[in-house]
Amino acid sequence: MPNSTSIVSAQDYQGGIWLYSQGKGLGYISHPTIQFISTKSNARPLVETLVSSGTELYYGDGNKLKVVRNGTTLNVQELLQTDRQMMRLDYDEARERLWLSSRRELCYYEEGKLKKLRNHNRDLHGNFSYLNSDWTDSSISLIGTNGYQYFVCKNDSISYISKRYEQKLKGVLLWRDTFYINYGNGIYVEMPDTSYYLGARYKIDQNSASQILIFKEKLVFSFPSDGIHYLNNDGFQPIVFNNDVLPAANIIKHGDHSLWVVSNYGCFKLSADEGVVKVKAFSTLPRLVLKTGGILDDKLYLQTRNKKQETMALELLTWSN
Repeated sequence: MPNSTSIVSAQDYQGGIWLYSQGKGLGYISHPTIQFISTKSNARPLVETLVSSGTELYYGDGNKLKVVRNGTTLNVQELLQTDRQMMRLDYDEARERLWLSSRRELCYYEEGKLKKLRNHNRDLHGNFSYLNSDWTDSSISLIGTNGYQYFVCKNDSISYISKRYEQKLKGVLLWRDTFYINYGNGIYVEMPDTSYYLGARYKIDQNSASQILIFKEKLVFSFPSDGIHYLNNDGFQPIVFNNDVLPAANIIKHGDHSLWVVSNYGCFKLSADEGVVKVKAFSTLPRLVLKTGGILDDKLYLQTRNKKQETMALELLTWSN
């Protein structure tokens, strides 16, 4: 630092450090553990596309697909360039296949080549608002939506297209032959022989969730006002830390063994053993708008938006196991 420091305080609740210098007076370091890699390695601002394969981190930079590989130094490489801006990414671990959508187009990147989805129905043209490849059915490679409908891909072609819903879908999850349809009017459950509104069986204060995913054979929900819950036979159960329900957050899955719950109000790592969910707390974040995240080599990468400048950056938080 350019001036000598006389007093350094403990970390405050927003994750920063206050200090006092005789030459400069009172100062503040907003978050010493964040490395802003948007200014390094040609990692420019992003769109809402960031996904981890476990060994690599993929993201979309406009119409360019880039990959982050970790080694002695952070390494960012460009893999390919498309005709249109990328909108969504998702990774199919079973096939080691990266799905990517751009405006009016859905493709997958496999074995170093970009391939288009077969029998892509013209009715599904539009911006793909959601992609998902997290489920137990290995015959299915992707579920996506184009707004008001969802569709199912088997291998490299579409095998099913749903009816058109009245409101835009926030997400669709398939688990144990059951579709969980998350949209503005609530969460609906569709099974081969029946369908029902989830709130009719279990009390839900809010109509829909911001996120639904599978963790340790349980469905985990992030409700905007009610926080993080999981569903069992007794209904929605809150996940708590120090007697408080974890706040609504961006939930990032790390393989099959842990979840990262990331918000400005607190960041937590969840692990489960013998049916018991254990929660470990980390620092809070600066007041940034979190968009999405991914994990590589036990380090958490976040895509954020600066409220004032309306720019996006990829950030590395050096929290590890």
